[in-house]
Amino acid sequence: MCQKHQEDAKAFCTICNSLLCVFCLIKDDNEEEAPDHNHKPVNAKTYCNQSKNKWRDLQQRATILDQNYDIKIQELGNLCSTMFKSMSGQPISEEGQAHLEQQMDENKQKVDIVKRFVKDVNVFMEKVEAIEAENRADLMTMFNQKLKEHTDKINTFEKVLSEMSIQKVIEESFGEKGNRETEQNIITEESNQKSVNNYLIKKIHTLEDRVNAKFEKEQSYVKQLMKTQDTDMQKFEGLIKEKELRSEKQYRELRSGIQDIKSQLFEWSNHTIFYRMLFDLQIYKRTELDSRFVEQLLKTKLSDQCIFSMARMPNGDIIVDANKKATIINDSTFEIINQLEPSDSQLVSIGFQKDKMLSHYQSMYNISYQPNGKFYQLANTDTNNWQHCMCVPDDAHIIQGAHGGLLYIYSTQQISYFVQKKCEQIPGGQAILQVIKLSENQKYAVATKGSGLHIMDINLTTYETSRDPKVYLQGKYITDLLEINQNVLLVSSYSDCSYYVVDLNKKEEFFLCKGFSPYGMGISKFPSYSFDNFPYVMAKEDDYMTIINVRAGFSFRLISLPTHNQNYFNQRMIFTNDKTFVTDEGSYYLSKYKMSDQLFKNLKEIHLWSIVNNLTKL
Repeated sequence: MCQKHQEDAKAFCTICNSLLCVFCLIKDDNEEEAPDHNHKPVNAKTYCNQSKNKWRDLQQRATILDQNYDIKIQELGNLCSTMFKSMSGQPISEEGQAHLEQQMDENKQKVDIVKRFVKDVNVFMEKVEAIEAENRADLMTMFNQKLKEHTDKINTFEKVLSEMSIQKVIEESFGEKGNRETEQNIITEESNQKSVNNYLIKKIHTLEDRVNAKFEKEQSYVKQLMKTQDTDMQKFEGLIKEKELRSEKQYRELRSGIQDIKSQLFEWSNHTIFYRMLFDLQIYKRTELDSRFVEQLLKTKLSDQCIFSMARMPNGDIIVDANKKATIINDSTFEIINQLEPSDSQLVSIGFQKDKMLSHYQSMYNISYQPNGKFYQLANTDTNNWQHCMCVPDDAHIIQGAHGGLLYIYSTQQISYFVQKKCEQIPGGQAILQVIKLSENQKYAVATKGSGLHIMDINLTTYETSRDPKVYLQGKYITDLLEINQNVLLVSSYSDCSYYVVDLNKKEEFFLCKGFSPYGMGISKFPSYSFDNFPYVMAKEDDYMTIINVRAGFSFRLISLPTHNQNYFNQRMIFTNDKTFVTDEGSYYLSKYKMSDQLFKNLKEIHLWSIVNNLTKL
C-alpha cells in the first residue's frame, strides 16, 4: 500500500525504492511533499518476480557448487591415501606430515564455509518468496543488495574450487618443490596398500587417544559446572519468571497503547479519508470503505454444506440452515441450542408469527417451531414444486413462491398441518423468488426469475386475487426487494449485480446503482433506516458486503466476504443490533462483524452532502 496516499500500490519506483499508487504516478508540482525526481515506475509484481528468479538462479548455482565441493573433497581424500602409500617407503619429517594434515584441514574448512553459504542462500530464498507473494517491491530492494553480495561470494567460491586441483595440493604438500619424480609416483602408484592401512590405523589410534583425553577433561569440567548450576538453577528460574511477568505486563501496556494510537491516528486521518470518499462519490457514484470501519467479532465453521438462509428470532437467537438442518444458535457465542433432523434439501426461507416460527425447505414440506422448544415437521402433500420464498402477512397465513411461477396461500391456524387456500400461476411460468407485503392494504409485490415484478391484490378473507397489468423489470433475475418508501421499491438483480428502483406511484422504473460483485443476492434495511435521515441498506453479494444509499444511488464496498454458495436465496444476512450483523462467509462459516461509530457518522454526513448538492435521485 502506498504510504503517502494509503491506496493500493500499482507500481514501484526504482529510483526512490517506494511503492506507488495511482495518485503518486500523477505528479502534482503544487504538492508540498512532491518528490525531487520523476518517478521511474515499474510493475511491482513483475519487479518482485524478476528478483525472485535471480535469487532462484543463485540458489541453483549454490547447490551445484555444494555438490562440486563434495566431489572435489572426495578426490583429495583419495589423493591423500595414495600419498601415504608413497610416503611409507621413504622418510618424512613431522613438519611435512603436519603440513599435509594442515592442508586437508584447510580444505575441510572451505567446505564448511560453502555449506553455511548454501544454507544462508536457502534461508534468503524463503524470505524472498514470501515477499514476492505479498508483492512488496520496497522490501525486495533490500534483498537485492544481499543478492549482489552473495553473487560476489559465489564467484569467489567457484574460483577457489577451480584452483583446488590435485597437482596444486601435491605441490603444496611437499617442502621440496622440484621433486617432480616423487610427485609423479604419488599420482600413479597403487601398491603398498598394507603400509597405507598401517599408517591409517596408527593415525586413528593417535586421534582416539587425543579425543579421549580431551573428552575426560571436558567431562570433569561439565560435572563441576553442573554442581554449581544446580545450586543456581532456582535463582535463574525465579529471575526468568520475574522477567517474563514484567515483559508480559509491558507487552499488554504496549499493545493497549498501540491500539489507542491507532484509533487516534485513524480519527485524525478520517478527514482525508472522508474527502476522498466524497471525491469518488461525486465522480464515480461509488467508493471503497477503509477496512478499519468494520471489525470481525466472531467466526465459526457451522456447516459442511453451503448455508442457504438465516434469520433472527424474537428472543435474539439465530436460526440458520446448517448441514440441511434447521439449527438454532446463540447470537453471542454461535453455540448450538437446538437442531431438527437433517432433510433432503436446504432450509431456504424463514418467517415468524405470534406463537411460532415458520420456515420451509426447498423440497415439499414446512416446519414449525413452537414456544415449548420443539420442532414440528408439517408435510405439504398438495405441493409438488420446489419452494423458494415465504411471506408472512399476518398471524394466520403464509404466502409461498415456488418453481414454475406458482403462488400458494396457506392457513396456519392448524398446528399440525398447513391448509392450502389458493394456488395461482404468475404469467411467464418462471420461479417466484420473493414475495413482500406492501404498506398499502392487501398489496403485494411478487418477484420472479425472469418474468418481471408483479403487483397483486390478495384478500386473505375471501382468497380472491388480482394483478396489476403493468409488469416491471421484465427479463431481470430478481432475487430480493424492499419497500424503501411508500409504494417505492428497491429491487436487487442477481445476474448483473445491479439495483433498481420501481416507483408504483409514478408507474416507472429506473437504474439506481451497480454492485461490486458478479452476482447480487439479498438486501436488508439498517435497523436505523429512515428514508429522510438515514436512507441506507445493506446488500449481500457473492464477493462483498455493500452499503447502498437508496436516494442518491451511492454504493459503498464495505468488506470482502467471498462465498462458494452463489445461489439466489436472499436470507443470508441479519442485523443483531444497530451496528452489528451476521452473515455466512465462505459458504460454510458464520461470521459476526461490527461497524464503527465513525462509519455511521460519515454516512450521515454524506447523505446531507448529497441533498445540499442536489445529487439525490429520489
